[in-house]
Amino acid sequence: MDRTLREERSRAIGVLLNDVRHPWFVDLLDGLISVLEAGGRHLVLSGGGRLDRRMDESVLRGFFELEADGFILAGTQANSPVIAEIAGVVPTVTVGWRDIDLPRVDVVANDDLLGATLATRHLIDLGHRRIAHISGRVSGTSNVVPKLRQQGYQDTMRAAGLGEHIRIESADFTEDGGYRATVRLLSSAEPPTAIFAVDDLTCVGAQSAASEMNVDMPGRLLPPALQVRGSTAPPASAAREEPGAFARKHSAHPPRPAI
Repeated sequence: MDRTLREERSRAIGVLLNDVRHPWFVDLLDGLISVLEAGGRHLVLSGGGRLDRRMDESVLRGFFELEADGFILAGTQANSPVIAEIAGVVPTVTVGWRDIDLPRVDVVANDDLLGATLATRHLIDLGHRRIAHISGRVSGTSNVVPKLRQQGYQDTMRAAGLGEHIRIESADFTEDGGYRATVRLLSSAEPPTAIFAVDDLTCVGAQSAASEMNVDMPGRLLPPALQVRGSTAPPASAAREEPGAFARKHSAHPPRPAI
């Protein structure tokens, strides 16, 4: 009976993205599709922008009804009892999401603490002192990933004797959130000369704000350098330019006033 059920499964892998607009998912999907096609399977994708809890559960139950062979959750999602229900019968993997704690769910994640440490250390090595961090929060989760990245930033600043320059602005992992946080930072009496953003979308918003405010910040808006050796899911920013290349390009240019 079990053999018959396995043979009648769809040979599909369900993938739920928490935000289809995130540039990192392009590389993720490219890798998934090539591997799945080689194994004679296909991908069923869902993720129309940022998903609230109701849509999450609706999509999850839809995958369950498809009898997919496996299930992948990409990005931080709101916790749902449906995930535990699915994971009880379908192999489930989360990518870039640390908030889930279920015995039958595998987790693939970067070393967020080390990545944030390296990114902050990189900016310090370039000569910056007033380095700000734009953090992120997702409702319905314990926000493990942004907390680790914020901790890496704070610990590195303190270790470098720059504790007095620690400054954190909250956002929500969106381009708009990064934009608004950067406007607040650059409008302050002592604006930062460098910004460490929690993710790529936040960084895009930060760059837009700096541009609209006529702030010349070449090389000073840095998305998280999470392409640590051994990591399995580097952000799109890491693929565009390795930290070493970034350092070589900008190390000859000392930080200039933000305004």
